[in-house]
Amino acid sequence: MKKKFLYWSFVGALGMLFLLFFLQRGMSLKVAAIFQDHVVLQRGQSVPIWGWGQPGQQVDVSLEPKDHNLGRSQKERVVVGKDGAWEVHLEPQNAGGPNRLVVSNWIRKVVVRDVYFGDVWICSGQSNMTMKVEETDNAEQQMTLANHPLIRHFKVKASGGLDLRKDLKGGSWEVCTSESVGGFTAVGYYFAESLRQNVDVPIGLVHAGWGSSRIETWMSAEALGYKRQTEARETIEKQKSNDIQEQLNRFGNLTEKDLGENWFGYPWAVAPIDTSWDRLVLPGWCELQGFSDLNGVVWLKKEINWPGELEGKEALLGLGASFDDKIIWINGEVVGKVKKIRGIKSSYAIKSGVLKHGGNVITVRINDKKGSGGLHGYPGDFKLECGGLVLPLAGEWHFKVGALYNQDRHETCKTPTELYNHMIRPVQKFPIKGILWYQGESNAHKSDAFHYRDLFSALINNWRLEWGNSELPFLYVQLANIGPFSYGRDDHFRWPLLRESQGLALKQSPNTAQVVSFDVSHPKSIHPANKRDVGVRLSLAARHLAYGETELVYSGPVYQSYRVEGSKIRLFFETMGSSLKPEDELKGFEIAGADKVFHPATAVIDGDEILVRNEHTKTPVLVRYAWARSPKGANLYNRAGLPAAPFRTGRW
Repeated sequence: MKKKFLYWSFVGALGMLFLLFFLQRGMSLKVAAIFQDHVVLQRGQSVPIWGWGQPGQQVDVSLEPKDHNLGRSQKERVVVGKDGAWEVHLEPQNAGGPNRLVVSNWIRKVVVRDVYFGDVWICSGQSNMTMKVEETDNAEQQMTLANHPLIRHFKVKASGGLDLRKDLKGGSWEVCTSESVGGFTAVGYYFAESLRQNVDVPIGLVHAGWGSSRIETWMSAEALGYKRQTEARETIEKQKSNDIQEQLNRFGNLTEKDLGENWFGYPWAVAPIDTSWDRLVLPGWCELQGFSDLNGVVWLKKEINWPGELEGKEALLGLGASFDDKIIWINGEVVGKVKKIRGIKSSYAIKSGVLKHGGNVITVRINDKKGSGGLHGYPGDFKLECGGLVLPLAGEWHFKVGALYNQDRHETCKTPTELYNHMIRPVQKFPIKGILWYQGESNAHKSDAFHYRDLFSALINNWRLEWGNSELPFLYVQLANIGPFSYGRDDHFRWPLLRESQGLALKQSPNTAQVVSFDVSHPKSIHPANKRDVGVRLSLAARHLAYGETELVYSGPVYQSYRVEGSKIRLFFETMGSSLKPEDELKGFEIAGADKVFHPATAVIDGDEILVRNEHTKTPVLVRYAWARSPKGANLYNRAGLPAAPFRTGRW
């Protein structure tokens, strides 16, 4: 009896083990992360549904319309492959819904609810793409009106690495309501809102963005010229090592303690100006003035002459804004301490007795932990005020590096291929209508601005190849304004040079469109709050390229060619279906002769052409328009009210 009991106990335990084993195998069924409640699937195309499971198991996938009069049911069956992956393809569907997507095996069922067919747009780039609706102009009013259940937003969970990820790290679909829209990509939302006024289909926005990211991190190893991913890793690590060594060679392995600084005080705050220090022009970033990839403690000093009649009086100090912690001294006395604030301008009250008759030294210590370091804003923001007296502080300051931070740090958003591998590659089987791209600021320095033209063309081709559509609409935003004038060595020219590189995509890659944004942005902020106009202009481009409105004027005048006519240069344009808009006085044009010196030019519209001249330039060679970080007064538009992009007729 006892033996029989032990026997059946053993059989029962063994059966339970087998049952648990098979249950575990059945529970391994997984659907790709993009397929969640409220998903928008691309209409008019065969849609792959994919996931993972136990090799050899059978998986059933069914699409079930809520209203069978508005759609048809589909059911597919597949066996999980040896690699653990499975995939089925749904037949093309018209726009509409809701539907239910059911994926099941013999033990587990995954149900995706509220599925709609419509048009899906990828929204990618850096911080101007990741900027949220709640951070834009008139956000509260816009959010109150934002009840659009057929606009849906999927925020790809931020992730990066050199491994080739099979599935997204995470993310979720959200239906557009007043409560949810605040977290949507602002550019994407305003694009979708405007588009739906003319295209009555559900719109899905797949938002894969990362602030401060360089274009290289959004590209595959093959697109960057690497034969394999391991080669990309080796090259990246070698470059990082070289960059670290370059910084160490330049500044040494510095800490403030090595330089006499300590936690009990800052001797440089009271020390007189040392003329051996470097120079930095304010407003401006360290990284854009010969100190690339610099992260650490930086010191700035400037001497001012204070008139005797104002000695002992209170004053107000303005130093623009920054993205870093900083301490400000005048004559060794602390007058301000600021924790990191995202680009908000600050002023500092100077109490009576701090400013002395004669020379006074202003000292600023900036704790630049990552990203761009320095002080930015208008030159007019940099001033010392007392009564009616205003002493300007913009221009050259003495500059010294006090410490280097984390020189071996890893920055995913700067490392080639990492964001592509984790945030783009896993969804490239997901059919889409087109791509919205807003990136470039992180490449607008050194020689990067020129080389961007090759990288940008390669990225467009890379993504189109992976999505299997050589004419996939690719719509992008040209760089906005930052800073009003030419400050800081050759910094002034890098921004327009990158804009030029962006504009070349119109010639290098078919089915692309460029949105000009400098006229609707703000030179005080690298993150302009007017994202509505940008989204509307993108929707015009989409209607033309992706929705067949071929007669729609979707772009401003595009420069085509020029001809020298005596002391004038005549400019020819592609007017994009709308004649040039006449102005009393065109602004933003410059002209140069063989001496390579540019002068402000008089420009007049002659039909659909423009004549440019300057009385001091008798034999002109080149013309340029809006060629500045923030083109001041540039006003060339067409009759549809769309601006011309900055351009130049050639280069030396």
